[in-house]
Amino acid sequence: MACAIHKPELYAVLVEDMPVAAVVHRVDFDDPGNSVWVYANRAVSIASSLREPPRIGLTVRQTSPNVLLPVHGSLSIAERWIRALRTGETETLEFEYRMSSGAGMWYRAHYVPLDGELIATVYENITDRKHVEQELAAARRLLERRVEENASELARTREQLQAAQRLEALDGWRAASRTTSTTC
Repeated sequence: MACAIHKPELYAVLVEDMPVAAVVHRVDFDDPGNSVWVYANRAVSIASSLREPPRIGLTVRQTSPNVLLPVHGSLSIAERWIRALRTGETETLEFEYRMSSGAGMWYRAHYVPLDGELIATVYENITDRKHVEQELAAARRLLERRVEENASELARTREQLQAAQRLEALDGWRAASRTTSTTC
């Protein structure tokens, strides 16, 4: 549900010193590229690895045109802003952002409709968490492969043991038969 507070300055009081990045944009529904930066707290520069904070009053096309591109083959960030504003529901997204250096950084963002054209984005850098998740997934795949290999080896060993037991039983039967035939 959209908040009743109409002034982005009031949000600044709440979020300026938060450890997560908080941004407010005035969204242009007709041309999301013309959406304007209204507010950005101090953590935006840190979370985004920006050298300087985004300049208030500039459009997203001027500062971060990547928000206009589809994310993971789905809606763009700007399209998610518009959907959140139209529905009044918060949108959450985890996405990888490629820096100009080529390095990838992962973020978890919440797009919160404020009022009319204002959307707040609260996001945090989750790159370290994603790396750990990837390492865990690789370890899980390795463990599953080892379990399959061990199960296959166990099945082969079991088959060899059963074959040896059958041969032993057959040898015992043959020996018993020879003893019976020589004593008769």
